[in-house]
Amino acid sequence: MKRADAVSVQRALYILADQGVGTAPQVKSWIKTRNSVMHGKLVSPYSSLEDDQIILDLAELLRTLTREAARRALSCSLDASLASN
Repeated sequence: MKRADAVSVQRALYILADQGVGTAPQVKSWIKTRNSVMHGKLVSPYSSLEDDQIILDLAELLRTLTREAARRALSCSLDASLASN
């Protein structure tokens, strides 16, 4: 657990993308959104192709991360079940 605190969210997302969980462009969209929010700019008042792509990337990244979290939880659960038998 101590190691988990040493890895930034950004680095963790890139590591996962390197493992095929999400993509680098999705991580870049997350970084761009995070930086905008941290500087007080939540959303653009006008839609653009770039802004639309960022939203699509974020939605796909969330779906991919959720699927991976569920896969890992199931794997741990199955491992624990097999160990107890």
